[in-house]
This record gives sequence, structure tokens and C-alpha cells, in this order.
Amino acid sequence: MAGNSIQEVVAKNVRFYRLKAGLSQDKLSKKCGLSVRFISRAENQPQNLTLDTLQILAKALDVSVAELTESSEKKKLLTGSAKRTAEILDSVIATLKAVRSTFD
Repeated sequence: MAGNSIQEVVAKNVRFYRLKAGLSQDKLSKKCGLSVRFISRAENQPQNLTLDTLQILAKALDVSVAELTESSEKKKLLTGSAKRTAEILDSVIATLKAVRSTFD
């Protein structure tokens, strides 16, 4: 994402974290009180969002405003099947930790 404007970074991150949370645009809209049209534009048409709007989106996505503005190559890797693989690995790790704690 090098060379992208902060608006483009935020747009990509809103979409990334929405998908990571398993939310549709409609569900995110209901969760944060912003219209579906606004969510769609925020993801697809980079624009200047107010700090208040960034805070609303961050809270609804359970991330920080810093995470919404952070450019990271790692996010690019977690799309499609890679995202699903990461979810499965997270689940396996959580299960292993739970099992381990029963033996401690």
C-alpha cells in the first residue's frame, strides 16, 4: 500500500476489518449507526472522514483509530482463503491453550 494516500489506506482498512469481523456492510451500518451507502463509499471511494467518524467505525469494528489509519502489508495477505486459514489457526490455538490450561 506504499504510496497510497491516508484516505485510501483508511478505505482499505475499513473493508479489511469489516470482513475480518465477518460483518456485511449492512451489519456494520446497524452496529455503528451510519448508513450502508456511507459505509460503501467509505470503503470504495476514499474520502476525508472526520475523527468522530473514524472513532465510530473503530469502535464498531473493535479496533483502534490507529489501526484504521495504519498501512500494513500483512493485511493484504489475509484475504480470501488466507483469511479463512488464519481464522482456523486462531481457533486451533485457542483450543490448544484451553486444553493446556486444564493440565497446568
